[in-house]
Amino acid sequence: MPRYCKFVCAWCIEDFDLTQKDTIRYNCDMTTTTFHVRMPIALKKKAQKIAETNGLDLATAVRIFFTHMVRRQTIPLPWLTENGLTAKAEKALLQQIKYPDIVASFDSAKEASDYIDAL
Repeated sequence: MPRYCKFVCAWCIEDFDLTQKDTIRYNCDMTTTTFHVRMPIALKKKAQKIAETNGLDLATAVRIFFTHMVRRQTIPLPWLTENGLTAKAEKALLQQIKYPDIVASFDSAKEASDYIDAL
């Protein structure tokens, strides 16, 4: 039988409803494992500084990331290019730069989204 935390932690809460305190279910198996990752020292130091700025140690930040990855069943990050755009948005921007005479206007966000998807 799993052991349960004496406190509420982000990785223990299985499901909850913020409107009803009694609906929180805990699923905290405190059996742990160690996870080793090789990375550049500078990357670790920068990440550690960001985590500390947000009141977290690096291990907690990694646990939160893993928890969200499991809950969402995907990587919980926007996939952005080096320019800070999604691949679709960057492709549309590059198309506009390449063909500046072609101007598109849209009556709704859906039309614009469909236009970008078609590129």
